Amino acid sequence: MKVRKICFVLAVLMLASAFAAGCGQSAAEPAVSPAAAVETTPSPEPEAQAEEKELPPPPDIDIDSWEYLYAGVVCGVSRYHPNVRNIESQLLDSRVTSAAQAFLDAARAEGYKVWIGVGYRNFEYTSFWFEDAMKDYGGSYEASQVDYVFPAGCSEHSTGLAIDITDEPDFAANYYNMHDETVKDTEVYKWMAEHCAEYGFIVRYPADKQDITGVIYEPWHFRYVGVEAATYIMENDLCLEEFVALYKDINTAENSK
Repeated sequence: MKVRKICFVLAVLMLASAFAAGCGQSAAEPAVSPAAAVETTPSPEPEAQAEEKELPPPPDIDIDSWEYLYAGVVCGVSRYHPNVRNIESQLLDSRVTSAAQAFLDAARAEGYKVWIGVGYRNFEYTSFWFEDAMKDYGGSYEASQVDYVFPAGCSEHSTGLAIDITDEPDFAANYYNMHDETVKDTEVYKWMAEHCAEYGFIVRYPADKQDITGVIYEPWHFRYVGVEAATYIMENDLCLEEFVALYKDINTAENSK
């Protein structure tokens, strides 16, 4: 959308003579990804911007390791099929099932009733639901704008490293009715957000990060990244995209030496 700004310059001369002059400026329309429309707001003036928080050095990890496999609204894993294992009637990457079970068991030991609502979803499954959404909403672009709908292979559940945790036993039948960001105020989700890093998980789609992740706040969606990375991410209020970007910056700096 072109925005026309009109600025008036007024100069008051002696004897009360005055004149006005105007000028116009056009701004290019912001590019919107076809897979996720994200509302944008004007950037504050430089003097009004908050100082960037200085982060401690990130952990010494291999950012190309399997724990950091990325799937997002504009970048999928296509027909990726991890070696999966059954955990409480759901499937997860076999390398994270022990950590997921320990996380669930710890919550239950605290008196919370929790279940895995969604685990691994393969390409064929996500493709079926996306095609169904396209029929309902009129096309791929329209379907991709709907919360919870991802193009095939773009959902984190396609990695086998993500779980939706619910405190409702009939979650699968009532998914859309039970989950919105209000669950963040329940005691079970407060506990799980506070302790998830101890088991290598992060709240994958935090509040106030939608402009980066392209996904709404999902307090129930946890992603495995390993204890060291999870601790750093949660302690510094980051999302996975911001964490990965730290290593790109480090590599760029090292290559420029």
